Amino acid sequence: MKKLVISLALVFAVFALFGAKPEFEVIKPAKPITVKNMSAFVEHKLPALISLKSPLFKGTIQNSNTISGTAIHRVSWVYNGIPVVGRYTVIKEKDGKVVDIINGMDNFSIDTKPALSAEQAALALAGKQFDKKNPDFISNLVIISNGDGYRLAYRVRFRPMSPVDGRFFYVDANNGRVLRTGNLVKFASNKAKVFDENPVSTPDPIEVDLLWVGDDAEGKLSAAADEKGLRKVISANCPDEGETFDYYGYQIPRCTIRQIANKEENESFIYEDWTNGLNYKLDTDDIYPEIALYYHITKIYDYLANLGLEEYTELPNHKGTNPIMGIANFQMMAQSGRSIKLQPMDNAFFSKYDPYFAEMFYGDFEYNESDALVFGQGTKADFSYDGDVVYHEFGHGVVDGIAQFAYEGWPDKYGFSNEIMGMNEGMADVFSFIITEDPCLAEYVAKGTGQMGGAVNLDGKLCLRTTTNPNRVNEDFNGESHNDGLPLVGAHWEIYQKMLEKGFTKDDFARIFLTALLSVPNSEIGYKEWGKLMVKATGESVAADLKNDVEQILTDRNYFEEIRARDVMNPTDYFYMGGVGDGRYTASTNTIEIDEDDIITEVSPMYVQLYFDVPECIDTLTITGIPYGESGDQRYAPELTAFVREGEPVLWKVNDYPATVKYDRSVESEDGSTWIFPNLESGKRYYISFVNRGPAGLLYNPKAKASWKSETECGADPEESGDEEPATDADEEISGDGDEISDDDIYRDDEPKKEKKSSGCSMTLF
Repeated sequence: MKKLVISLALVFAVFALFGAKPEFEVIKPAKPITVKNMSAFVEHKLPALISLKSPLFKGTIQNSNTISGTAIHRVSWVYNGIPVVGRYTVIKEKDGKVVDIINGMDNFSIDTKPALSAEQAALALAGKQFDKKNPDFISNLVIISNGDGYRLAYRVRFRPMSPVDGRFFYVDANNGRVLRTGNLVKFASNKAKVFDENPVSTPDPIEVDLLWVGDDAEGKLSAAADEKGLRKVISANCPDEGETFDYYGYQIPRCTIRQIANKEENESFIYEDWTNGLNYKLDTDDIYPEIALYYHITKIYDYLANLGLEEYTELPNHKGTNPIMGIANFQMMAQSGRSIKLQPMDNAFFSKYDPYFAEMFYGDFEYNESDALVFGQGTKADFSYDGDVVYHEFGHGVVDGIAQFAYEGWPDKYGFSNEIMGMNEGMADVFSFIITEDPCLAEYVAKGTGQMGGAVNLDGKLCLRTTTNPNRVNEDFNGESHNDGLPLVGAHWEIYQKMLEKGFTKDDFARIFLTALLSVPNSEIGYKEWGKLMVKATGESVAADLKNDVEQILTDRNYFEEIRARDVMNPTDYFYMGGVGDGRYTASTNTIEIDEDDIITEVSPMYVQLYFDVPECIDTLTITGIPYGESGDQRYAPELTAFVREGEPVLWKVNDYPATVKYDRSVESEDGSTWIFPNLESGKRYYISFVNRGPAGLLYNPKAKASWKSETECGADPEESGDEEPATDADEEISGDGDEISDDDIYRDDEPKKEKKSSGCSMTLF
C-alpha cells in the first residue's frame, strides 16, 4: 500500500499572490439623481458616471438592502462577458434618488482571448505546485486586478484533500503564471434547553422556543421552507459511521453529516446529553451541539434581519434553495501511523460552497450544496457549545455574503499584506459582541483550551479574545490574522461604548456597522479604507454628531497610518509568514519573485516591516528568534534574510515581473536565529523587511537588543538625549559583557512592559 502524506501546509494554506491594495472613489452628485428603474440606471448611466469608457463593461445589481431608510445597491461588473473579480460599485438611494456612489471599479482595456486553455493553465500550475500529471480540477475565466493593472486569468480549483483545504488559484491565462491564491474556508413542540451564550458565562440552561422550525421538516432541525423553497437554516451532526471518499485511489474517512435531533421522535428538542461537554470530555455522539448551533445561528440571523437586512436570503450565501448549514461534532481526518483516521478538530470554520466539498465531504446529504458553519468536537472543548464562536463564524458568512471580502493576501509596496484577513477576523468578532454585548469572547472554549490555546485573562475570566484590547494597526501586527484583527474589534467596541454613553443603542451601532459593510466597493480594502467607510456611515446616521469621535478613535488606533511597519522594540510572541513550497507536497504561499544576480528567486516577505529609531549611545541592533515550520518542526523552518533601508521603508515594486525591491543592504544570519545590524547612526530611523526563502512558519519569541559596539566612548549627555540614565545594555556592551540576550531585552528602559498574552507557542482558534 502506498503511503499518503498530508501536509499541514496544504491544509492551512490560505493566502494569496499578486494584487494591489486599492483605494475607492466617492462620487456625490451635485443634485440627487431621480431613478425610476435602478437596473436601467446601472446599465445606461452608471458607466459614464464612474468613467468606464468601453461599451464592453456591463454592470448588474448583485443585491439590494435597506438600512435606516437608505437603499444600498451593490453592482458587480463583467468586461466582454467575463466577470471582474472583487471590484464593485455601491449605489445609495433615498426616496427614489441616487445620493451617493462609492466606486471601486477602474477603467481598463485588455484582450479577453486567452493564449492558454484552462487545461494548459491547470497542468502548468499542478506541475509546479503539486507534481500531478493528471489533476482533477474545475475552472472559470475571470479578470482580476494585479498591481496597477488587470489580468485575464483562470480561477482554478483542484480536488481538495481535507475540508479545510479550500484553496483556489488565479493563473494568468496568457503565460500560466500564478497571480494569486485564496481559500474558501475562513477559520464555524419546538422547545429546547440551551445555554443562552455558553455554559461558562450563562451556566444555567434556559428553555426556549426555537425560531422558524418547519413543520414540513419531518421533525428535524430545519427552518420552514418559504414560497421559493428556501430554508434559511438547518442544523446537523457528524457522527463517525465508517464512511470514506476516494482521493486519487486512497480511501479517506469522513464523518457522516446527518440530522439526528428530531422533535417527533423525542417529543421536543430538549436533549440534555451535555455532561461530557460541560466537563470538557471528548464526546463525538452528543446531540445537544446540534441544538446549540441551530439556536445561536437563528438568534443572530433574526437579529440582523430585523435591523434591515431582510434580503440576506437573496445574497450569495443562499443559492437556489440551499440553506446555511450548521455542522456539529465535526472530526478531521489526520494521519495516524500508516493510516488515515478521524480525529478531534480543535477549531471551527466558515466554508463557502464548493462542488468538491459537496462531493467529497458532505456526501449525499440533502443540503450538500450549501455554505456551512463547521464546528469541531475538539480534544479540549466542543466548539458548538460556545455562542461567541457561532456568532463569529456566522459573521464570516455575512461579510462574505454582502462584501465579498477576499480571504487572501496580496503583495504591495511594503512587501506582502494579509491585512484584509485580519480585518475579516476582527469583523467576525464584532458580530459576537453585537449579540452578547460582552467584551470577553468565547469563555467556554477559552476555559477548555487555556492559555496554551491562546486564552487571555480579563478581570479574572479567561477569554479567547477581548474587545477591550489596546492593539493598534501596524504597531501590533504579527501576521496571524486573528491577532491582526484585534485593532478592528477593539476600535469598534470603543465606538459602541461611546454611542451608549451618548444615549444611542446597540441597534444604532449595528446599523452603522452594517451600512459601512454594505458600502464596501471592492473586496481588497485595508484598515485605512474601512475607517473612511465607518466615519462616512456614522456621519450619515442618527449618530452623526459622533462622526469626529469615531474618526478620533480610529486615528488613535493608527487606522490612517499608511506605512505597514511596527517598532522593533514592541514585543510579540511570534511573527507569522508565508514561504516557498517544495513543489511536491506543499505549495508556495504569499511569495514574490525577484531578480537576484540574474536568477529569478521566490521569496516571501514578512507581513509587517520593523523599524528602529536609534537613540544616543546606540550603534548596533541585534534581533534573535527561533524559526519554526507550520507544523512546529524546526527541520522545515523559515530561512530569513533581512533587507534594511535608512529613513524610508523597504519598497517593493510588485507590478513588474520580476518584482524589484529598494533597500540599502541585506543582513544574513550565521546561525539561522540571530541577525546583527551594525553601524547605525543615532537619531535616524531604519526599516527592516525580513524575507523568507524557506517554508512558511513562525519566527517564535523574537527579541531585540540595542547596544553600543564602538570602541570609542559615547560622549552624549544623558540630559540632552532625553534619558535620565544611560542605557544599561549599552554600558554592558561597552564593558565587553558579551552578547547574551535576556527575556527582557526587547523592552526599552523608558517604556512600560506590555502584559504577555500567553506563555508558550499557541495557535489562535476560530
